[in-house]
Amino acid sequence: MRIALILFQFLLFVLLVLFLVQNQGQFLDIYLFWSDTPRRVDSLAVMLLSFTIGGVLTWVLMTFYVINLRADLRKVRQQNRELMNEVSNFRNLPLDEIPDATVSDVPELPSPAARPE
Repeated sequence: MRIALILFQFLLFVLLVLFLVQNQGQFLDIYLFWSDTPRRVDSLAVMLLSFTIGGVLTWVLMTFYVINLRADLRKVRQQNRELMNEVSNFRNLPLDEIPDATVSDVPELPSPAARPE
């Protein structure tokens, strides 16, 4: 699976480089909010800036997501430890302290012939 991911990333990088080479020398007119006149910017700079902003934003959001997952994992591990201690306590319980089940304590099951269909 890791090899497939590396190959996919490499293919994506090659396609990005091909796209950038074919659009080399193209200029875009960018209108900024505080300016009435357009600014001519190389398309390469616009694409790299957009890619960088997207990568940084993704990294920040994924950092918060991973922190949240680690907190959840910590809670689940704590619950698991508590349950394992409880099971261990039951295993160490002497047999004479376990109450005997009598026949009257067990519910009676209906016979297969008495089932309504």
